[in-house]
Amino acid sequence: MKGRYQGGMGKYNVAMLFWMFYGLCTILELKVEARASPSLEKEIEAKLKLLNKPAVKSIKVNPKLYGDHDTRFFVAWTKDSYNSTGCFDLTCHGFVQTSSEFALGSSLGPYSSPFNQQYEINVGIFWDVDGNWWLIVKDIIIVGYWPAEVVDSLKHSATLVQWGGQVFSYNVKSTPPHTETEMGSGGEANGRFGFACYMTNVRIKDYSKTLKYPQFVSTHADEPFCYNALNDVQYGKDPVFFFGGAGRKLPYCP
Repeated sequence: MKGRYQGGMGKYNVAMLFWMFYGLCTILELKVEARASPSLEKEIEAKLKLLNKPAVKSIKVNPKLYGDHDTRFFVAWTKDSYNSTGCFDLTCHGFVQTSSEFALGSSLGPYSSPFNQQYEINVGIFWDVDGNWWLIVKDIIIVGYWPAEVVDSLKHSATLVQWGGQVFSYNVKSTPPHTETEMGSGGEANGRFGFACYMTNVRIKDYSKTLKYPQFVSTHADEPFCYNALNDVQYGKDPVFFFGGAGRKLPYCP
């Protein structure tokens, strides 16, 4: 999977592409609105109820947390919707890092921008016969793995794979005004290449043991007038998944 990375998120709002049956992982872009508190990480953990699976994300957060506005790469895991297990990166026993070439929590760059070059990063999560799930970036860097014992329900396979973006804000799915926190680049999905955040080379591996584009996929957006998703499928070309949005935008997203 290759995706354009942009860095910015509070309640959850998602725009995603998903595929049912024998999926591999969740690959999402997470944004947090700038006014989030220094306890942001714990707050996000409490909200990530959907992540009973390995997950890899990029996140642009409050400068109070990292001291900058960089887009950062991190991983997460949980076995019980973060009730008593799970964490981000290496802050608890769980994900095992095996590479010294790539630092979890590190910033990503350079950034894509409209009318300029678009930058991509290749990310994959793969299962092995022992039930571990391995994280690979840039095609060749094996960052580490989630051991089978911390993802016990995924020892043999997964049932859902998702790609997309999330916005976390107190002003999502609530009374106006809606948050102005952007998803992706801030451009809507129908802006397509050069304007919207995108993911290409989307692949899964099923029991055939070959990488393939999933046969049946769907798109979903919680608030399509605020953030949207578009899977651009053209004959003879590899599909490109676009997603994003500006958040509050009158009159459709007040």
